[in-house]
Parts: sequence; C-alpha cells; structure tokens
Amino acid sequence: MANATRRLLTRKIGPDGIFFQCPVKTDVTIVGGNMVAQTLDEPIRLVPGSTPGSGNCVGFAHDNSLATDDSDVPDGLRETRVETYCCYAWETVSGPDAVTLDTVPIGAYVYMVDDHTVSRNPTYGGVDLQIAGIFMGIDIDGPSRLAAVMIKPDIPLQEDDDTDE
Repeated sequence: MANATRRLLTRKIGPDGIFFQCPVKTDVTIVGGNMVAQTLDEPIRLVPGSTPGSGNCVGFAHDNSLATDDSDVPDGLRETRVETYCCYAWETVSGPDAVTLDTVPIGAYVYMVDDHTVSRNPTYGGVDLQIAGIFMGIDIDGPSRLAAVMIKPDIPLQEDDDTDE
C-alpha cells in the first residue's frame, strides 16, 4: 500500500469535528482528503498517516501542503488545516485483515496501513501499524462498503509488550 498522491473523495459521516492548523514537516507532502499523524521526535510536525516514526492518526487533512512549497518557508511555518474528533469512511484492506462488521466490534481500534486505508490488525505485511481511530461501522451509503472510523487524537500510543519484571 502507498500513500495517496492526489486528493481522494473521502466521505464524511456525521457532524463537523474540531479544526486546527498544524505545522508540516519540511520536505513532506500532505495530500488533502487523507489521514495525518505527527512525528514523535522534535520538532513535532505533521506527516502523512502511517509514516514510519510517527504516531497515531491525529486528523483528516483538508488542504494540500506540498513539499515544493518549502523553498522559502522556514521550518514549522508551512501549515495545513486538520479536522479531528470526526468520522470518515476509509478504504479497508482485503482478505483476513479486512475491516468488516463480522471481524471488528464497533468501538475497537483500526489501524493505518497508509494515509487512506485501514486494517483490523495492528500489523500488516510484517509492519507495525499505528491507530487510525475507532471503528464505528460500515458506510453503506457510499459507492463501496467503507469502514467508518472516528478519529480521536487522544488515543494513547501503542505500548511495547516487552516489560522488565
């Protein structure tokens, strides 16, 4: 799976969430209509969802923010508009990792495979995934059956299972 290179027609479900501006990482392109996360190292910046070294999904990017726009903008001053605490319909992977009403209980976490696709499992293709949001059901009104996911940026990061006792 790969991050989107163009704006996708992502279907919103329910009321508006909370909007905010967020700084974008230098040399990174954010494509509007997709999930975004933040880097875990400083300076904290916005990156496409599922970028290695990033955290859980923090929202839905409403605007494009192109890396080519960085030429004369100091780090941290290029921003994009993000919506959070909202529900959107996302593509789901196929096969045993697919998000369906038969495989994922409503209220369970689903995970970002890329910036526009979700999986029911926290690993996909041997890669550890970050949380996309909370599964709210299947959007049956759209052109295909998409997973409805509530984005909540306050979900704790996944903890390592390795504990020293």
